[in-house]
Amino acid sequence: MVLTAVEAMGCGLPVILTPHCGANDLVQPGVGEVVPIRDPQATADAICKWAEIVMQPGYRPAVTINKELLTFDYFEKIFISQMEELGMINTSVAAKG
Repeated sequence: MVLTAVEAMGCGLPVILTPHCGANDLVQPGVGEVVPIRDPQATADAICKWAEIVMQPGYRPAVTINKELLTFDYFEKIFISQMEELGMINTSVAAKG
């Protein structure tokens, strides 16, 4: 669910999430909202609200997440860096060969 929400926001699509999805802290005002868990009325209200916004003539999605951060190259760079920081790998030894 987290990746789906981040991808949607990266494309400028509004998201409607609960606090339990793992991506609720990424939702910025104007790009979606967080609704209470197990509250179908709040979910329905949010869906109707955003459908009305998106269907307005001239609506332009607000991209709030840098698309460059969603690339595999960026993920790989950060992932390897974090693995090195944790002492799980040592790329300088692997590079020597």
